[in-house]
Amino acid sequence: MKAQVSDIWTTEAVIFSLKTFAAAMLAYWIAVKFNLNNPYWSVGTVYIVAHPLMGATTSKAVYRMGGTILGAIAIIILVPNLVSSPELLSVGMALWTAGCLFISMLDRSPKSYLFMLAGYTAVLTGSTIVDTPGTTFDVAVSRVEEIFVGILCIALFSRGILPQKASQVLSRRVDLWLENANALTRDVLSGSVNSPRTLQLRQTLAADAVDLRNFATHVGYESHDDRRLAERMTILLERMVTLLPLLSEVYDLRMRTISDNQAKEWFSRVSGWLEEPADNHNEKENLLSLFSQAQNHPHDKEPTWDTLYRNRLAGQLHELTEVWSDCLTLRRDITSGEVHETDYKPRRKVGMLPDYGMAFLSAAAVCISIILACSLWVLTGWSYGSAAVQMVSVICCTMATLDDAVPVVRKMLELTLATVGISFVYQFGIFPFIESLGFIPLISSLGLFLIPVGVLLATPSKWFTGFVLSVNLVFMLQLRQKLTLDLPTFLNANIATVAGIVIAIMTLSTFRTIGAETSVRRLLKASWRMIVQFISSERRASDERMTHHILNQLGLLVPRMAAVPPESDIYATDLLRDLRAGLCVMDIQNNKISVTVAQRDSLEQLLLCVAAYYKGKINGQTSIQTQLEYHLNNCLQVMSGSNDGQPVSGPLIRNALAGLHTALLPLQNNAEVNK
Repeated sequence: MKAQVSDIWTTEAVIFSLKTFAAAMLAYWIAVKFNLNNPYWSVGTVYIVAHPLMGATTSKAVYRMGGTILGAIAIIILVPNLVSSPELLSVGMALWTAGCLFISMLDRSPKSYLFMLAGYTAVLTGSTIVDTPGTTFDVAVSRVEEIFVGILCIALFSRGILPQKASQVLSRRVDLWLENANALTRDVLSGSVNSPRTLQLRQTLAADAVDLRNFATHVGYESHDDRRLAERMTILLERMVTLLPLLSEVYDLRMRTISDNQAKEWFSRVSGWLEEPADNHNEKENLLSLFSQAQNHPHDKEPTWDTLYRNRLAGQLHELTEVWSDCLTLRRDITSGEVHETDYKPRRKVGMLPDYGMAFLSAAAVCISIILACSLWVLTGWSYGSAAVQMVSVICCTMATLDDAVPVVRKMLELTLATVGISFVYQFGIFPFIESLGFIPLISSLGLFLIPVGVLLATPSKWFTGFVLSVNLVFMLQLRQKLTLDLPTFLNANIATVAGIVIAIMTLSTFRTIGAETSVRRLLKASWRMIVQFISSERRASDERMTHHILNQLGLLVPRMAAVPPESDIYATDLLRDLRAGLCVMDIQNNKISVTVAQRDSLEQLLLCVAAYYKGKINGQTSIQTQLEYHLNNCLQVMSGSNDGQPVSGPLIRNALAGLHTALLPLQNNAEVNK
């Protein structure tokens, strides 16, 4: 227990909490000084936006400001035009929030926060002015001002006092990723990939790659120099993720060339270079030259799979050496601030793979929840029912990325009930005795709770607890220029808040709960559909796009696998193998135009068989391994000796056939290795 407490109460966490509290109280003072309507919005904004890292705070502030302005524009349009019909206004706010959440879910990057916030901000503000529609514009402007004050204060303290840069944290995380990747690479080269440590490394690297990509977004918000650093970091992350499918195939090829003495020498030399790659530039150049010569070695007129395996292994080791060299060069550039040329030229940035199904489901859930809460509000005539509507909109939006948000919302309910008790003590047990003493005693009393809770905000595992407690307390106390001691108002507002959470639990458990196994299957099927789409498309495909999308799916899949039952057949699925198959399919698609008609016909039959294979996986049908093997062997036969007419496309297609063979027809047991 002591260790856990010491992990939370670090110097950095305490400093962050003190800075956040100081920013919140400054925002409160400014809001009161300038007679803003609801100073607690300025205070609450500080705790909503606060993050230990300067770049993350700035990016959240920018997105929050943009989302608030969009939400304000929405209420200026919706409320005056629909206020005469409560039913239409309820539907209008529900549809606006659902539409914004739908767009946010499709984006899935940190900037999606802007669209999500634009959605529920309209509900938070619009629901409070239905009785006074003539004040819509004034209230919207006031809300923007209140939030701007909070953003300005937290930005001032985050950037001006002991700033902790996201770039420094990101650099440390990248170093750890590369260290783990180096260990995995050496395990692959030595053939030790079935150990628990190696399997854990593969999963950790995939999940961290997705998280690092999103985390890198914050770096560009720190300074002008950091924007250039962010560009180099983005290129580095692109190179890092290509290591995973590379290592997967290198291991498969190692098992198929296990008796090849030349391959053994290659593995030994690459492994030796990886021990000190940064200090051994000459060996890197020697390795690249060695593997290039091996690939350019004349093929037999009647090549076998074994000769193609060796040739492809040389190509994959060549790329592995290049990728590792680029990663090290880019990492050094990030440290030194210099820019060196690499073997990799970055291409157009690829966005996240949109999940329209989950986006629609999440949008439908928030729409239904808001309409239910509005119905309760309108039918009962309960003036405080707007608080339930507000709570429902916030919960359904912020929890939309979770497969099963109900356990989290239940925890939120428990924390909210605890906050109700704490706010009651403040409202009726502390404030009456210090109200006449001035501002300093007031903020001192708030610090007794908000400073310790603020420490939790700096600890990822405790962030949710700290967030709910701090933000709820600020809004429950309704901090204004003059403190109010109205028990009926306090009870009604908090009962409505709890009612909103209960409605959210009911709606989410009915319409928006997805089991871990179901979620994993959806991710797998989305990747398989992408491969089928690439096969069906006549356009020239991008390997970066496929690699990025499928590895992103893998990164999303890994944390969900922990909740999948151990007897599930999902554990037999290897998404990296599917990615490799997809990349080989693209190589064949992009080069088949240059071969003879007979060869093209055979290749197209193979691609149709691969498409049928993945359609079968999507539909849960039996595998067609025999047909795949037949078409692969047939294509190898018809492509034999094709160097004469197609000096480039022939070897490229044969190389892709070897990769497709290893990806789709894996060795089943050790006996097959020695066949």
